[in-house]
Amino acid sequence: MHTGLRARAAALAAAVALLAGAAPAWAAPAEEVVDRINALRAGPQRCGGRTLPAAPPLVPRPELARAEGDSAAALQRSVAALSFVSARVQLFNVSGARDADEALELLRRDPAACEALAQPAFSAVGVREEGRRWRIVLAQPLLAPDLGDWREAGLQVLKLANEARSRPQRCGPQAFGAAPPLRWSDTLGAAAQAHSADMARRNYFAHRSPEGAQVNERAQRAGYDWQSIGENITFGAGSARQVVQGWLDSPGHCRNLMDRGFADMGAAYALNPGSDGAIYWTQVLGRRR
Repeated sequence: MHTGLRARAAALAAAVALLAGAAPAWAAPAEEVVDRINALRAGPQRCGGRTLPAAPPLVPRPELARAEGDSAAALQRSVAALSFVSARVQLFNVSGARDADEALELLRRDPAACEALAQPAFSAVGVREEGRRWRIVLAQPLLAPDLGDWREAGLQVLKLANEARSRPQRCGPQAFGAAPPLRWSDTLGAAAQAHSADMARRNYFAHRSPEGAQVNERAQRAGYDWQSIGENITFGAGSARQVVQGWLDSPGHCRNLMDRGFADMGAAYALNPGSDGAIYWTQVLGRRR
């Protein structure tokens, strides 16, 4: 069995430090910054000699506006504690701007900030204004909006796995012909959910639990009397499509997924925003005796 890693991306940048004032915070200037950023994203932007295409508007998220921390790790922990699980997050600090227009102008003078503000890879924003100090946090939620609960996500994995099995695949150097579709197994789904939940809760990533249990024992405990059994795991992917594509890109996972000897499968994810992986996925494949 092979272990696939799909690590979360996190970036941090700082822009423009001038004199800071001290005045009470209020909402309207922060909202104006968001409006101006979205107006810019509506059309092509010129950043550092490059013309960047239009991008969808950013959605204001109060969790991002409240986030603390000036390092990438601290910012990730802060937004996670506010129940915003992010795939990527980027912070810009501006000091000395008198209003929203000046804050945005100062940001756009920095090529890295200008480009980040235009990136379609970000879909959410939080802005906090404190006198003449501004914090702009850009983020991309980790979880797909249609992810659903673990069973719904597991059924999405089943659908995508069967789409992959319906046509020939190359898993590293090995070629596989099309394979029969897999059936959903509630028993294997329960085994998958238990392992994902255990990895998330205890912050580890492995086929073998800290006590040494592996997929064959977990499936047996769940009540699946197996003739053959296999397991794929990953973390940090926010949608079933990302998960299955990652497994297809990994030769060991791909071989499991395309193995004609498997007839049943279950899959599940579990969340722990405070863990290293944030979201953990398990797919268990098997054939009964």
